[in-house]
Amino acid sequence: QYPTSLFASQRRPQLEAFFICCRQLDTLNAIAGLHDPARLSAGRFTEARGFFANAIRLNRKEHLAWAGIGLLEFYENNIEKGFGFLLKALDIRSDEPDYLFASAQAAARSERYKEAAENYKRFLDVTNNLDADRRERIRGLIRFLNILGNAGSLYQSVRDDQDLRRQQNFQSL
Repeated sequence: QYPTSLFASQRRPQLEAFFICCRQLDTLNAIAGLHDPARLSAGRFTEARGFFANAIRLNRKEHLAWAGIGLLEFYENNIEKGFGFLLKALDIRSDEPDYLFASAQAAARSERYKEAAENYKRFLDVTNNLDADRRERIRGLIRFLNILGNAGSLYQSVRDDQDLRRQQNFQSL
């Protein structure tokens, strides 16, 4: 169903996210043009953003459009903005596994480790059909994120550790 040339591109994660959203957005006439593979393969993400924005203007409760624009922002490294849009999608459809998983990723990238762990946990709660191995990997990730959440910033912890070692080395001179 997907053009194979698209998957050879460097933008595979973004394109996959778009296709997931496109498949689910069939009923919205305002976004019908988003199905155009040529538009996506040409990297016309600004146009796609416009389609999502139009869908939101037509229906402020269109969770798929909020999630779509959130994924766009996230993949373009606008983490905070993307996270906000994903949270809006979750406000509308709180039990959607794709939104929970994506928002957990965005939360972790923005160092909101406890929120990330909570969203991964909620993801596991609503997805019973995952294989045991994948569920266990996600549980391990939740444990790790909870540790990071209690420690604060991962980057700050590393810097503090480096500063402590420098002080110890200086004192030993």
